[in-house]
Amino acid sequence: EEEEEEEEEEVFFSWGLDAARGGGRRGGKPVSSRCFPPHTGSAVFPLVSLMNHSCEPNVQVIYLESNAAVAIALRGIADGEELCIQYVSAEAPLEERRRELRRRYGFECACALCTSQARGRVGKRGRDLHSI
Repeated sequence: EEEEEEEEEEVFFSWGLDAARGGGRRGGKPVSSRCFPPHTGSAVFPLVSLMNHSCEPNVQVIYLESNAAVAIALRGIADGEELCIQYVSAEAPLEERRRELRRRYGFECACALCTSQARGRVGKRGRDLHSI
């Protein structure tokens, strides 16, 4: 006996800051649930999604079992400074990080660590070789 595979119901939801702030579809773009691969669950954290990548992040995001996301400062952050998180591990060599960021996210990292390593001024762990 062949088991019939049940087709997942298509659901539309709004994608945009107005929707995240409780504005319903107003201002958001309608998106089909079929745009995403089959999965057990998912969540969208609009404020976290605004954080860009840096190999030397100033914030780490912790996801709690209560379905909340908490951003923790890793160092002092100046007023107006961009909040950055790591998309890939800074422990990996420069070319490996850049390759992974290009493949998964479509950009080449130009953070201070990558720029310094590309110029040959900084070792793998981020120490300035001229000051050693």
